[in-house]
Parts: sequence; C-alpha cells; structure tokens
Amino acid sequence: MQITISCLLMLIKRLRYLLLMAGLVFITSVSAQSRKEERASNTPPYSDVAKQRLLIRITAHYIHTISQGQIDMDSAVRIPCKLYGLSPLLVYNEGYSDGKPSAASSLLDAGKVETARALLTRLRDEARLRLLIELGSYLVFRPGTAKADLQEASKYINEAIEISTNKANQWKIEGLTLQAFLLEQSGLTEESQEKFAQVVTLAGQTENRKALAQALLNAGRSYHYGHPTRLSNFEKALSIFQTLQAREKEIETLSEIIIEHFAFKRFKVAEQLIRKTLDLETRINFHHRQYAYDALAYLAFRKAAYTNSIFYSNKSLSSLASKADSVFIGLFYTRQANAYIHLQKFDEGLSWLTKALENQSAETRLYWYKAFLTKTQVLSNMNRGAEALPLLKETGSRYPPFRCLKRCIFRFLWGKRIKI
Repeated sequence: MQITISCLLMLIKRLRYLLLMAGLVFITSVSAQSRKEERASNTPPYSDVAKQRLLIRITAHYIHTISQGQIDMDSAVRIPCKLYGLSPLLVYNEGYSDGKPSAASSLLDAGKVETARALLTRLRDEARLRLLIELGSYLVFRPGTAKADLQEASKYINEAIEISTNKANQWKIEGLTLQAFLLEQSGLTEESQEKFAQVVTLAGQTENRKALAQALLNAGRSYHYGHPTRLSNFEKALSIFQTLQAREKEIETLSEIIIEHFAFKRFKVAEQLIRKTLDLETRINFHHRQYAYDALAYLAFRKAAYTNSIFYSNKSLSSLASKADSVFIGLFYTRQANAYIHLQKFDEGLSWLTKALENQSAETRLYWYKAFLTKTQVLSNMNRGAEALPLLKETGSRYPPFRCLKRCIFRFLWGKRIKI
C-alpha cells in the first residue's frame, strides 16, 4: 500500500509539472503572437523599403496567379498595400523615390486627388516633373481602365516627357515607362512594347545598370505568357540584379520567371527556382515565405507526395506572423486539407476545411470559397448529406458562386441531389 501511495504522489507531482509547463508554453506562445500582431497593426512588417516593395510584389503575384488573372495586377497590388499600410505607389516609383512619402503621394494615398492636382499650380522644374509622374502613375495603375483616368493621365505624362527633354535620363526613362504602361492599359499592345523597347535602349545608354534591369523587367511584363521575349527579358534582368547583389529585386524577378514556368507546366524548373528563392529570402531575413512554401506544397501534391505536401503546407502556415498575413490563411488550410483527404484521412481533412471557413466575408471570399465547395463534396462522398446539404444551401445562398468554375462546381454539387 505504501508503494502505491508513493507512486501516486510521484504521478501527481509529475502531472502538476506537465500542466505548469504546458501553461507556460501556451502563455508564451500567445504573448509572442500578441506582440507580433500588435507590431503588425502599428507599423509595416519591414522598415527597409526594398523589402516593403518586395512584400507588395510577391503577394500581388500570388493573388493574381491563384485567381487565374481574374484579379488584375493593379487590384492585386492594392490588397497587400491595404493590409500592411503601404503606399501602392511604392512599386511604381523605384526610379526616383527612396520610399519616403512626398506631399503628393501622401495626398493620393488618402484619396485627396483634387488637392494633389492643386499642387501643380505652384510647383516648377523637377518638383513639378515628379508630381506629374506621381499623378500619372496614380491614374494609370488605379484598378480598371476608365477612359477618363487614362485621358487625364496622358495629359500629365505628355507634359512630363516634354519637361524631361532637358533633364537627366532618369526622368526621361520615368516618363517614357509610364507612357508605355498607359498604352498597355489602353489596349495598344504593340505600341506599348515598342515604347518599352525604347526605354530599354535609353537605359542601356546610361551607366545605371539597375535602371536597365528594371526596364527589362517592365518590358518582359508587357508580353503575354509564353512569348520568348518575355522570359528572355526576365533572365537578362535577373542577371543584372544578381551582379548588383540587389537581392530583393532578384527574388521579385525570380517570382516572374517561376510563374512563367508554372504556366507551361515546367514544374521541375519551377521547383528548383522556388528553392533558390527560399534560400535568398532566408539570407536577407525576409520572413514572408508562405507563398514559396505553398507552391512547393502544390508541386508535392501534384506528384502524389501527400506527406511532403503537408510538410510544406505546415511550413507555409508557420510563416504567418501577423493578423495581416492571416487574411490568406484559408488558402493554406485548404491545401493542407486536400493532402489529408487524398491520404484517406477524411476527418483531418474536414477539420482543416472547417478552419478555412472561419471568419467568412464577401471581401475574403476568394480565399475560402474553394474550401466550402471541397467540404460539401467530401461530406457528400462520405454519405453525410445531413451536413452537406445545409452547408450548400446556407453558404451558397449567402455567398453565391462568383466565378465561372466555381459556379460549375456549385451546380454540379446541387445537381447531385445530396442524399440525407
């Protein structure tokens, strides 16, 4: 009896210790997460403007790609800018701005366009030239292609090009680049590409290698996927950025190249470049690696390496360090769920899909809608129609399918007449 009591006391002491340690771990993790979210809510995740620009670009690339182009690039750029409190002009003003807000950019970010326009009446020379470029950029890269916006932008751009005739090549490059983007937005593709080629030639005549690389990068973007000039320009730009050790620009350019390889199912090359991107991100302490890991999870899933897909999906989830990062979490949860479902672990898969469906809203529908359709399908296949049908009715009524493919899947599920 004495031995039994002694063992029991030891077990109680051990249990208390484990509970205490578990509590400490929980409190520490919650506190750390709270600190991260507090920092994220007050300031952008990086003080370095090069990393801020990279964050905007790679997030926009991811959104544009997962939406299969249905979210245009201008709109995709606005999403991370809103989430992280950054100016959309940051990714368009690299050639003339150190990232610090100007009087005009602050007004434009606040939507005070009339007040920004009014500044033109009292500015001259280079200050006026910069304002013309900023106003033109704001209008050209505003989501959509409203004719009035493009006409007004054309007026500012033409004046900027005229003023820049006797200025440094930097301003000539900026004016002509913006004009090339305007032509592209106006649907004049060939004229746009000719103008980009002119910018590349002009940049090549300067000693500014970074300007040349940026010109090549912009020119590459003007060509459709699969065009040989597109990839060629990206690779030339990449080579220059590598020589300059401009790591953030190297990662941005690699992102463009990876998407090009993805588009034409050159998955082996894409995977090699993704791993290179992760190495570069680690070296420069860029912690937003969730998109690269999610791409690796997708590639592993394609090869039916579902355990590896879960591994990379976990890596993706562990890269989310703030509330802003977590806006896209439904996408990563859905990736995780699909791997478990293909491993025949349906309960685990459903659990991840349920997580993906938390905090639904019309604004975030792109990030969780696939999880809703997948969960309905899985429940139906498991003969759990009593759960599937209400989910289909309630969520489908509140958030009707918004894209062609989603509508087809929704109608297919509805047409199956799920049995209860």
